[in-house]
Amino acid sequence: MFRRFAKILGILFLCFPVGTFAAFFFRGDAMFPWLLEEISYRDDTANTSSFENISATNEGWVSQREKPFRGAGVPVSIWARYQIPVATEAQRVFLRTTHWERVEYYIVRDGRLVERHKVGTLVPLRERTAHVTMTPAAFHAGLVALELPANTQVT
Repeated sequence: MFRRFAKILGILFLCFPVGTFAAFFFRGDAMFPWLLEEISYRDDTANTSSFENISATNEGWVSQREKPFRGAGVPVSIWARYQIPVATEAQRVFLRTTHWERVEYYIVRDGRLVERHKVGTLVPLRERTAHVTMTPAAFHAGLVALELPANTQVT
């Protein structure tokens, strides 16, 4: 009886890491900042905009703080812009991507495009630019490593 109970308990413990595997990357007890107030977005369901057109204009952007984005239950394509606060010293951070199917990050420093990253739940690991493999791909769209040089505006 004890052996059977030990086997069942062992199998049960093996199931827990799947859900908590990447928990240390997620927000907990104010350890990681949230960039909710620095986010603005614009709808591009028609897929007519390119990065060059989007980055050249400030018109049509909606502040996440003033009007939070709410999905309508249908597939949607949006552009989101994060104005990352200027760091006083150089840092390396990870941007967490939640359950989006496909996300392309364009990293702009002081008005110049310097990096591109691709992540998403439907993007195979080999196609992702940042290979942080400690997170379960089935539950997490991926992380993007981002260098924040001191006194630099990063978007």
